[in-house]
Amino acid sequence: MRERRPRRRPSTGSDNRAKTLELHEERGISAGYMPSVMATWQVPGASRRPCAPVLLRSWRAQAHGRGTAGLDIDLGEDVELNPVLEHYLRSEQGIELDPEALAR
Repeated sequence: MRERRPRRRPSTGSDNRAKTLELHEERGISAGYMPSVMATWQVPGASRRPCAPVLLRSWRAQAHGRGTAGLDIDLGEDVELNPVLEHYLRSEQGIELDPEALAR
């Protein structure tokens, strides 16, 4: 019998903003990306279909007020191909993509 993992509560906008800010300030990592255009595919023998965002768009959240009631999200100009999906398609499926052409 497979062990069940406890379900995580859905994250809120303020949770995402806090984690994004923490990664930026403490590690210099820009982690604020909004997924766009989802891809799914079948893997023989897998119990469920993988799902991954194809394009990622930068974003920044600015809080005003308490909690998520006062949260503005500004979408950035930058759009990029999901590097993890690109790696999977190239290494596992032999598919080469042009990230710049897809991000236009």
